[in-house]
Amino acid sequence: MNHKELMGRDLSGWKLKTAYHLELHHNLWGFFPAIITDKVEQMFICLDKKLLLEVAKFLPPRRFRCCAFKVLANEKLGIAFDLRLICEHNLPEDLLEDTSLFILNENNFQELLANSPDNISPFQWAPGLIGDEMNADEFRQSLILSLKHKA
Repeated sequence: MNHKELMGRDLSGWKLKTAYHLELHHNLWGFFPAIITDKVEQMFICLDKKLLLEVAKFLPPRRFRCCAFKVLANEKLGIAFDLRLICEHNLPEDLLEDTSLFILNENNFQELLANSPDNISPFQWAPGLIGDEMNADEFRQSLILSLKHKA
């Protein structure tokens, strides 16, 4: 769903909320959020900061920060729209085409953990940023993920 589909519609079920996401903390250009690595690597947000900090325990240890921002959220549908993107009029049209964000809640968090193979976390950092806090296996995995994105 994209934000244009909401124009002129009844917004019952949608609420203004504070959302949170995790991203690698660095002093470079680029955005490297925590992602879910099931079938499709996707960024996610949480409406519950405590849940997001629980997710952090399942990520490879890297320096990160927790960011808060306002969204228009529909918890029943499990999606939200970042109000910063919707209100930005100078963004290219293709960037605005798919602006919905997946809301990770306690139920789907537990489901992801239950369905992940032993000792493999369903959460990772988005590939691309190499840091000295990575071990050799994490470095190798980051390269493999980066190559998958180029294919």
